[in-house]
This record gives sequence, structure tokens and C-alpha cells, in this order.
Amino acid sequence: MRTKLINISLMLFLVLCLSSEIGEASYISLSPQLDIPPIILHKHFEVNFSLVNLGDEAAYDVNIKLLYPPCIKIEPLKLGTLSPNIPFHGVLKFYTENNTKPGVYTLVLLLGYRDKNAYPFSNIVASLLNLNSSSKSKLEVRVMPLNLTPKESGKLRVNLTNLDIYQHKITLRLHLPNELSSTIKERKVEVEGGTTYSTYFDISSKNALSGSSYVVVVSAEYEEDGIHDCTFGFTTVSIEGEEEYQNYEKLSLYPNEWVAKGVRVISQLHLPRGFVFKMFILTLILFVILQFKK
Repeated sequence: MRTKLINISLMLFLVLCLSSEIGEASYISLSPQLDIPPIILHKHFEVNFSLVNLGDEAAYDVNIKLLYPPCIKIEPLKLGTLSPNIPFHGVLKFYTENNTKPGVYTLVLLLGYRDKNAYPFSNIVASLLNLNSSSKSKLEVRVMPLNLTPKESGKLRVNLTNLDIYQHKITLRLHLPNELSSTIKERKVEVEGGTTYSTYFDISSKNALSGSSYVVVVSAEYEEDGIHDCTFGFTTVSIEGEEEYQNYEKLSLYPNEWVAKGVRVISQLHLPRGFVFKMFILTLILFVILQFKK
């Protein structure tokens, strides 16, 4: 009887330890915002930038890099550590090359950071720039959401509409975070005025985490009569996770089915984690065992 009681108590302790680990997963969620001037008239210009971590875990080695376009350069910016719910406000400094044509451009930034385990993450941030021009784009891009498994590739559908009455030779470019990859990132197409062209980009996971979603951007651009026209569309690529309670397979060593069920139930309670809590539970179990011995 006492041996059975000890086994049950130890399994209860296992349930509580596992549930405290499963029910309280930390996460990082960075929310950026760019304040772009309506028209940029100078070679050197600044953009107000704000960033807040909406998660419950600090982001480390936060940095910003320019992905596109090549005619614009950026001064490197390293933010360091970004704690949860403490906004960062700064200025991004850009400058354009001498031969940059006026018109509309898509600015694409890569926001990189690491978690407490030094695991790298990245986000795509995009916005439109009007350089020495107040014209509006004659293009429209729509990108369909995509679900991927960690080991398989998928086709990202892109719909490009030419809102002009004339045909244009347009370049489509795919902009990805570091966690995703594609064999082809650029396509040149001819689209008649007032028509929509559909195409696909193959997307695959590259160290993407199961259960995570990543923003991807597709830009479309052409030049005509010395004017640059560009716009972009974006969507999310979701990486399908494994079974919700995959860790419960480890409990198959125990014949008691109620142990696995106990983990499922208690994990919903979001019990606090930590060494102190586990020691408290262990002390409580030992106290119950001693009471039964009396």
C-alpha cells in the first residue's frame, strides 16, 4: 500500500512539473512602426522608428538591416536588448545614390533578434517611399496566405494587377525572413493594361519553428519615362506545428493512463514555473506520504 502511494505521489509530481513547463511557454513578439514622410525631397533623409516587444521574454541583439532597394543605403542600427512592453523610439538614417530616379519605391527592412537561448529570429518590415514625387502606384499586388510543414515546400500565389491602360514590363521580387527560402526570388513579366497576372513562388522552411508565422513581402516595379513605379503586397507563411501534446508520448513508459490525462488538465491551469514552486510541490507530496504512514 505504501509503495503504491509513493508511486502515485511521484507520478503526481511528474504531472505538475511537466504541466508547469508546458503551460507557461515564453515568447517574443516585436511590433515595429515606421513614420515615413509623405514626400522625400533630399538625398539624405530620416525616418522615425518605434519598436515594442509585446511578448513576455526579452529580445537580445536586436538589429535592423536594409534588404531593398539597392539604390538606398542605411546607417547600421543596433538596438541591443529589448525588454517586454518597454517601447524603443529612434531614427533610421538613409541616403540615396546619385542616379536614383524619382518615383515610388518599396522599402524592405529585416529586423533580427535572438531569444534567451541565443536562437536567431527575423521579421520583414516594408513600407512605400515617394522620392521626389507624389505619384501613386499603378500596380496592385495581392499575396495569398500559405501553410507549410517544416519538411515540405509550398507554392505562394501572387496576383499582380496593372491598373494602367498601357502594358508594362514588371519585375516581381520576393522578400523573405531568414527562416524561409526560395529557389527563385525574381520574375519578369509583361502585363497588359487593366488585367491581372497570377504566378507562384516556391517557399520552403529553413530553420523555421513549428507553430510560428512569418511575414513575406512581394514587390512589383517598373520604370518608364524616367519615373520609377513600385508597390508591394504581403501575407503570412505559417509553419504547421506537431501534435499539440507531443511531449505526452514520453509518458508511455507509465501504464497509468490518468497521468497523461492529468498533464492535459493541469497544463490548462497555467501553473507558475521555477525551482521554488517545484520544491514546494515536492514538499507537499512528502507531507502527504508522512501523514499516511501515521
